[in-house]
Amino acid sequence: MTGPDAWPSLWAAAAEPLGVSPVVHPDDLLWTFVLGHPAFPEPADAAEYYFADGAESARKLARIVADHVRAEPPSRPRLLEFASGYGMVSRHLPRAIPEVEVLSCDIHPAAVRFIRDELGGAAVLSEHEPTRMAMPTIEQSGTIGLSR
Repeated sequence: MTGPDAWPSLWAAAAEPLGVSPVVHPDDLLWTFVLGHPAFPEPADAAEYYFADGAESARKLARIVADHVRAEPPSRPRLLEFASGYGMVSRHLPRAIPEVEVLSCDIHPAAVRFIRDELGGAAVLSEHEPTRMAMPTIEQSGTIGLSR
């Protein structure tokens, strides 16, 4: 088994064909889950799945957006990505739905900082109780929550 020192090169190999950032936060729970899953005996398999599955989720969302989300020009549709975590899907959204303004949110300050600083996305801190979340004063065209 390849150790953690080799993971960045595995992430880079999996991310490069998809045109997304290869950086994965050390506290990313989805990466940890995939890495420990018996379906992926090698870290390279886990890295490939992590990035490919994020891309597939973004493609599915793109189909939903195309079918159901509208905004009146010159406005762009706006979506709130709820419970974004450390960006397994977020990193793919600019390529999958470039016409949509996405705001990611999560309850973990480190995840919000990671999406902003490493992935270049817009992100805000959420709350454990979503009704207590202070939303920016913009109208959303939709809210997404992807779950595993």
